[in-house]
Amino acid sequence: MTKGRQTKERIFSVATKEFAQYGYAGARVARIATKAGVNKERIYAYFGSKEGMFVKVWKHTYGLIIEADESFLALGDEDIPRLGEIVLRRYMTFHEEHEEFWKILAWENLQNGKHAHLIRGLKGPVHDHLKQLYYRGQERGFYAESVSFETFIFVLISVSFFFASNRATMSETLQRDYLDAHVRRSFIDECSQMLFPWLAGVKREVTPPVQAER
Repeated sequence: MTKGRQTKERIFSVATKEFAQYGYAGARVARIATKAGVNKERIYAYFGSKEGMFVKVWKHTYGLIIEADESFLALGDEDIPRLGEIVLRRYMTFHEEHEEFWKILAWENLQNGKHAHLIRGLKGPVHDHLKQLYYRGQERGFYAESVSFETFIFVLISVSFFFASNRATMSETLQRDYLDAHVRRSFIDECSQMLFPWLAGVKREVTPPVQAER
């Protein structure tokens, strides 16, 4: 790796932490330069502007979830009963592995999704695959026909995002240590039981829940 490439990656790493902690408005190019050991001119040469640097960080950070989503493409019909649980567990693990993700995402939303158009369609292939599995799950009675795939996936993403971003305050509110790994595992199990109550039977024998007559 060239010295220039190393310098750029060092700046990028520092910038990611800076934007995650302070957001776009609070981040300071001078502070990034100092921590990265370069002058501000070098940063502008690489990224053009503060916004240009934020956009690079935003796109890279979102790219991490795109990479993680690729594991869903290996799911098949045998995974349909546990589809919701699998997705929830993957996203919960993702947030543990990439703490900066929810912070950058939160700051972008506080800007009313100013750069959200840059990620439009990136999840298309994965969501199309999951959607087909979900539809077949609806046909087999595992998922309510009245609930769209979009709502299904939105809720799972929301649970994992809220857990990652609010577990410190919720630990005080509910007097349960959500920072503890054991509690986190219990949380996932309990959410799965609440959202997908047939899972206890699925783990022994795949038997779809009884659908109400229409």
